[in-house]
Amino acid sequence: MSTLVDSGCPTADAAWLSAALMDPRVLPPEHATTTDGDLSFTARCRLEHFGRQFEAAPDRDVAVLLGFDRLGVADRDLVRMPNQGPWVFFEPEANAFLSLCRNNGIDFTRALITSGHQSRYLPKLVAELLPSGGIDIARAIDWSKVLELSKQPGWWPTSHGSAQAADEDRDPSTLVFWLAMAGPAALDAVIPRVEQARREGAESLVSAARAIGWSIGAWTMRPREGGSIHPTWYQDLGPEFALRARRIFDILDGVVGTAPIEHGIPLREVWLRYAWMTFDRQADSMPQHLRARLYSAAADEIGRLRPLFRRAGDPATAAEFRNISDFYSSCVHLVLDLGTLWQGLKPLLLAFCSLRAQAVATDLRFWHDAERDGKEPPTWLAWSIIPTNIVAGVHNYAGREQDKGDRDLEVARNEFAAWCLERLKTRKRRPKAGEPRPAPEGYAPELIEPDANWRECLIRAARELRVNPGGTGHQILHHVCQNDPDDQVKEAARIAYAETRAGWGSVKRISPRTLLLRAFAWIRQGHLLSLGIDPDPVGVQRTRDEERRRTTEPDPETGV
Repeated sequence: MSTLVDSGCPTADAAWLSAALMDPRVLPPEHATTTDGDLSFTARCRLEHFGRQFEAAPDRDVAVLLGFDRLGVADRDLVRMPNQGPWVFFEPEANAFLSLCRNNGIDFTRALITSGHQSRYLPKLVAELLPSGGIDIARAIDWSKVLELSKQPGWWPTSHGSAQAADEDRDPSTLVFWLAMAGPAALDAVIPRVEQARREGAESLVSAARAIGWSIGAWTMRPREGGSIHPTWYQDLGPEFALRARRIFDILDGVVGTAPIEHGIPLREVWLRYAWMTFDRQADSMPQHLRARLYSAAADEIGRLRPLFRRAGDPATAAEFRNISDFYSSCVHLVLDLGTLWQGLKPLLLAFCSLRAQAVATDLRFWHDAERDGKEPPTWLAWSIIPTNIVAGVHNYAGREQDKGDRDLEVARNEFAAWCLERLKTRKRRPKAGEPRPAPEGYAPELIEPDANWRECLIRAARELRVNPGGTGHQILHHVCQNDPDDQVKEAARIAYAETRAGWGSVKRISPRTLLLRAFAWIRQGHLLSLGIDPDPVGVQRTRDEERRRTTEPDPETGV
């Protein structure tokens, strides 16, 4: 006790603190005293270091916190126990000491907040405090600081390296700090804030959900063992994260209800984003009614963007789309994850066909190649996310249906081909009499797809899929080759009709994913032609070869 007092500890605290530091659960008796019964060097160092903290600290809570930090973490080489290396607090020693401190009125959460602790050893200190229950995360977090993150664009930082992580490691007032320390359990401290925000109104609810979501994104990007993960790989955050994301989703879902269109885009966006967080790649475990409702909502949102895509020729529209690209990405993920492969692809194909701005290169690439495009990103790259999502959907979700027994993806191929051929039919509502025929040759306003370039490419896409949808696809092709106003469309339909009638005995030797991607290549070509852009034949072949190499080749035994 006298050693503590001489070092600067007030007498009122010296008695219990010396007892705590010398407690057998904290310092084994063989290390507490010498053979003569005097204080050992180890014990004296502990007492002196703790005592000195009281001279600089603003109060006793902070003094004990800093003493624990300095002796237990920072000065690892200060005292070496026999055959044990540097001395630090470990369980159960740390837990025993912290419990004794709390029993004597020490508030470590308050100390952490008051001290403005900036030690680079803070994560280690907190890691030792958390198991003993010595920290109340909800009190430590500065909610106003967290809420400021709702003003950040997107759902995660644009970059996140060691410097940012080091700053976060020194700021226990942020949610990102506690996510790094406690994992998904840290969300328990802020979920009540979401409940409170719900009672305050939609604007407050959106701000709370976005701020927490942005913190989650920053947490996923932190350097960690095995490398950081992509901010949208929510399933990789584990079931404990999914359970807490579900609690936030349920709050949002209770507000949005069954009529999401009645609410503004910001609320619909956070609702669908938390649906993604909660059910990422776990659609089979979802209640069917919820799965159907979320799929329908996401597909509807993509459909509501088609008017924007139709006016994409206006350069300002690209910036408008960038502002909602995160919302679009959430919808894309959900339609692909919650629906069948075709149910996921259909709204994306409809969006792509409505797009009136170039979204692929003249060689049909949807990715930037500096050798071919130059160092500066081409203007079409602003819209390339749409074809990129379609191809990614095939690569990422085809396997799910193949694993369920549809090895040849016959359902998706039939649905895709039927969709292509349906667009060759006559509209149910014919144009009014006397309407002038548009100037372009082959333009047929009475058809669902009036553009001849599109009709030819749709026929060629259907050919690539090598199916006769419903057993009646050939009838549509026969009608087209007899009645279409464009000769090239007629010729394409004639060839496709003959192939459809004859069948495709070699289909088993081609990967069904390759067939889907070949069909989509024709959709991309139709996209360019409809904009008056001629594809580069040599480049197109090169791109087809590259895509074929990226696609899983068929197994020699099964042909898929």
